[in-house]
Amino acid sequence: MDLPNKPMISVITAVYNGESFLQETIKSVLSQTYTNFEYVIIDDGSNDSTPSILKKFSELDSRVITYRIKNSGPAIARNTALKMTKGEWIANLDSDDICLPNRLKEQERFIRKNPECVLLGSGCDEIDADGRTIKTHSYPSDHQSLVRNLERMRGSFPHSSMVFKKIVGSKPIRYNPRFVRCHDLDMCLSLTRVGKVCCIDDMLVKIRKHDESISNTDFGELSTLMSYLVLICHFRWKTGFSDPSIMRHDEYEEFVSWLRNRMEELGIFRDNRAWQTFRKTFYTSKGNIIIRLVKISEFLYDNLEAFMGFRWRLSSSRLMSKLFKESRVKFK
Repeated sequence: MDLPNKPMISVITAVYNGESFLQETIKSVLSQTYTNFEYVIIDDGSNDSTPSILKKFSELDSRVITYRIKNSGPAIARNTALKMTKGEWIANLDSDDICLPNRLKEQERFIRKNPECVLLGSGCDEIDADGRTIKTHSYPSDHQSLVRNLERMRGSFPHSSMVFKKIVGSKPIRYNPRFVRCHDLDMCLSLTRVGKVCCIDDMLVKIRKHDESISNTDFGELSTLMSYLVLICHFRWKTGFSDPSIMRHDEYEEFVSWLRNRMEELGIFRDNRAWQTFRKTFYTSKGNIIIRLVKISEFLYDNLEAFMGFRWRLSSSRLMSKLFKESRVKFK
């Protein structure tokens, strides 16, 4: 199919060693019922078969534009994609997730009817490595509730469902590369300051949870650190304090080091490791519900620390608030 001269939507994907699921991801975009889009895919220095997969699809469909960079991390890879796009709106899709066929059509229809919207998400199905549905997630549709969920570390629509305006006012939207994880959360929060955040109730994407996910490495410790950091930076900006994410490099590193040490002292990483271990046991246990419950009960009996994962899950907002208050005293 020919590339549109001026696509309304540019889909972007950053991929690093994504051979396991990349073809399914790309096919889900090229199968959209809405066709006025381009698809920019950045290979973040992969050393598996990703380059050959991208070459094949770029030759098959002119809407697919690929570019390879030295491995620099997902935020820089996505910023590279943003600079290459022509669309007024950007739709993100991670390299292991799937768009349902009507995703772009439904989101394009919504943003035309709601010009005040600068960021739009949707509900999603959570799937495992084999594509089986684990859980369905829905989210609030109004701006106020969505912002409240973002700020209180509650459920919010996934990065792969996001469509956002490429330029707000005269400012191009970019990911902050200092957030090596959770740069999507930072972008969401920054967009809440300049326009409305909205969400479509329909399930328009499938989000894959598997052992190879970046967020699963180190039991999600880096992702947890970055999520706290993003929110503390946001609230510091909101209350008139300096934002560590735009400080000098040495000042930023000092802030991150302090935050990591305090989170370790408060047991946040310990509780997160326990929760992640429990969650993995729950979703990978085989057999009928009785067998699964027995296996999970045995796990909890043998790993009492896993119960702490629930405490972390329930009190993360309170702990983040505590750290934010401490940061205002230590870092003026």
